[in-house]
Amino acid sequence: MFINQGQKLEIKGKFFSLSLTANKNQQFSQESLSQYQSFVDKVDAFFEHMKKEHIIDLLHKNKPHKKIIRLFDKVSSAPLEHISFEANGILAQMEGIKLGFKTLKDFNAGAYRDIRRNLIKNSNSNSYYGFIFELTVASLLASNGIQFDVCSTRDGSPDFVLPINGNTYHIECRSVFSNAPEGSEEKYRLKVNQGINSKEKKKYAALNCALLIDTTPIERLRNTGVILTNKEVIPKESKFGCIGLFTNYTRTAHGTVILTHGWSRNYFNGINPDFKNILDSFIPFNPDDEEVHMVDAFTDI
Repeated sequence: MFINQGQKLEIKGKFFSLSLTANKNQQFSQESLSQYQSFVDKVDAFFEHMKKEHIIDLLHKNKPHKKIIRLFDKVSSAPLEHISFEANGILAQMEGIKLGFKTLKDFNAGAYRDIRRNLIKNSNSNSYYGFIFELTVASLLASNGIQFDVCSTRDGSPDFVLPINGNTYHIECRSVFSNAPEGSEEKYRLKVNQGINSKEKKKYAALNCALLIDTTPIERLRNTGVILTNKEVIPKESKFGCIGLFTNYTRTAHGTVILTHGWSRNYFNGINPDFKNILDSFIPFNPDDEEVHMVDAFTDI
């Protein structure tokens, strides 16, 4: 099939359709078209899986919610020659969501019930992306055998409570966003610091609480590589016992796209050693690399 510059290519599925615009005259083989169709079919399968396995309907009038469809913006807006990488990154993220819910369902029924309920309530709002980060942290806790409960945030409580050795610890999750069309390292740092400062004012800001911030939505603001300087972004002092910055990103290895978690963090004087050990057990830690801590989390081809 030959596509003229500016012409649109529509790949249709049951729930999701992919509309691509050629930025130059381009010939598409049947194999390429089949790959695009396979991507659309896998997206449809994701929505069906969430409804069947977890009774979570992420559709509105039989189509993905507008907030959720933004997950696919990178695919629709990418040059056609870059579609494959972007599409596989999306599929890897979907595998992460599926695995996160399966992990909670297998290891912590109470947390599974609460986070599932929260996602249903917020599937059509900006909070949807924040709940995905909470799901990630919750699944890391559960898969490492750490007991925790999901808190009701209506009373101003942090997201998770961890009763350990007679003490009570907390974890608060926060995602930061930016609508800035252009980025810089300064804008990135400003958004991170605004996110931290807003939480420092909360009553739960204390040494028995860790503040974990998802910077994935603002990584595009940076001119440098992913999380290479986050250690310098985190403040030197805080009311919290720990501040950690989290990033989701994809990389390729042997023809496979891997969804990787990257972490940077600072601990602050006075944090209970038991709490620090718990955080070390589920946040990837490399004592030889104080700057970046990574773990290959989910894989899809």
